[in-house]
Amino acid sequence: MEKVGIVGLISVLVLVIAVSGCTSFNQVQNKTFSNGGITFQYPGTWADNITFSYTSPPSSNETILGTMGDNTTSVAVISLNLTNPIFSALSIENFANIQKSSFNAGEILSSNVSTSNNITFYEMIYTSKDGVTGESFKGYKLLFGKQGDKLYTMIFKTKEADFQKQYQQMKEIQSSVKYT
Repeated sequence: MEKVGIVGLISVLVLVIAVSGCTSFNQVQNKTFSNGGITFQYPGTWADNITFSYTSPPSSNETILGTMGDNTTSVAVISLNLTNPIFSALSIENFANIQKSSFNAGEILSSNVSTSNNITFYEMIYTSKDGVTGESFKGYKLLFGKQGDKLYTMIFKTKEADFQKQYQQMKEIQSSVKYT
């Protein structure tokens, strides 16, 4: 009888361990963005190629590499070719300072410089209003790049009330950015 009890206990433990190992099948895997010389991870529940309303639309010199998001956060990824003689003399830091000084789409709340994966990010948190609905948004804008090659801009936009909840996710995406 004892052998049956031990075998039964071991069988139950094996079943519990096997089932607990399967919980990852219920989780949605991250997606990988890879375009224009950068890659990063973003939530697998997000849709790609979403409509993104820009506070200042990209200029004719910039290329929209992608847009993604869900019902709370939208992201646009933009690149500017710095090999053009007009831009080649400016540093990434100068571009970030120009962005801050010429920002007129709302109010800049903070700016910061951080580093992740040997990439320097010029960060800006700001508020803006949707030009159509008048709804208040909070944005997190990143500028980074390879001097003399590309300047990348990532714009995270969420409803002002949702910003604190989404900010950690934005930082996780930022920490996964790498050059290809």
